Amino acid sequence: MHAPEVTVAEPEIALIRTSPGEGCLSPAERARLRAFGSDARRRAWLLGRAAGKQAVAALFTAEGLPAPTPESIEIASEPSGAPRLAGELAGRVALSLTHGHG
Repeated sequence: MHAPEVTVAEPEIALIRTSPGEGCLSPAERARLRAFGSDARRRAWLLGRAAGKQAVAALFTAEGLPAPTPESIEIASEPSGAPRLAGELAGRVALSLTHGHG
């Protein structure tokens, strides 16, 4: 069975426009965001998480399922730093995030 693939080139800026992560991140993700030392690192991490959440929601929609809210899509990190879905979606969807410049 072929698994659908979703690519998001630019995350919805509306997800990060208000207080950083408000309405977009889970409590654990907001704590992680606050731990970053630089604004540039926080912004890159937040944009990656927003894009990942947007892709997961798009996948659900493409499959004819109701899309989960951004805050309910929790993206954690493996010890290696690789992203993985946590919470209710853990193990249901594979996620890969890449940050590109240019």
